[in-house]
Amino acid sequence: MRKLYTTYQYNNLLKLTTASQGAAVNLILCFSIVLKNIKQLINVLFLLKKMLSSRVSIALIILMSGVSSVYGQIALTNTTTGFLNNSNSVNISHNSSGANRLMIVGVTAQQPGQSVTSMTYDGDALTKLGSVSNGSQSRVEIWYLIDPNSSTHNLVLNNSGNDNAVITVQTYTGVNQSFPLGTIASATGNSTVATVDISSAVGELVYGIVGFNNGDTDLTPTAGQTETWDATTNSSIAGAGGTNTGATTVTMSWTSNNNLWSIAGVAI
Repeated sequence: MRKLYTTYQYNNLLKLTTASQGAAVNLILCFSIVLKNIKQLINVLFLLKKMLSSRVSIALIILMSGVSSVYGQIALTNTTTGFLNNSNSVNISHNSSGANRLMIVGVTAQQPGQSVTSMTYDGDALTKLGSVSNGSQSRVEIWYLIDPNSSTHNLVLNNSGNDNAVITVQTYTGVNQSFPLGTIASATGNSTVATVDISSAVGELVYGIVGFNNGDTDLTPTAGQTETWDATTNSSIAGAGGTNTGATTVTMSWTSNNNLWSIAGVAI
């Protein structure tokens, strides 16, 4: 998710929008500064546009054009994949670089009754965003670390028991360091198509991960998605991940020859 403007930039925005509108507008816009995502702030400005003069329209244009320039475009810079092969721990060497970094680790595993118990990168603990388990044969987990140490270090994962899993480590740049992720969405099913709808906004990037039972090697993303990894291990579990352009609601979806699946996604 995007960071909001700096205090200096907001002050300039406030001067523009309040030059002839008085203290009431100033108060409303000052309140909008504390909102936690850019979509909420834009909604406030649209409301003001209806109520007040064209100055707010100008401010809205400035705000929209400046969102990407403050922290840069969100981009994937590096991807590394490791595996659990009937084991309970793994070390994965991964390189992180770039400004305003966010590390996301996606885990697709075979045993729904187990879970990752800890994950560190260069000694720093990652946070579990969420997980979803199919009652039969698949599990997906998403972990993250804000501003991971740069250069190449080991990601160390420990699982609650021996399992087969695909673990993919990715570094994204240009990410809001205060509010990097939205709300996780997840689903499970028994079909050839795994799908989940994720709340997002224009200017964000949507991350998705899917796991299918039995190691199918023919996972196909829906048109419009960018698949960033696709792997299987021990003929037991197949996983894939990808991104899509942010919008109000974004559907992430994959098809497979096998039918027991778990899927999750979140807006960056």
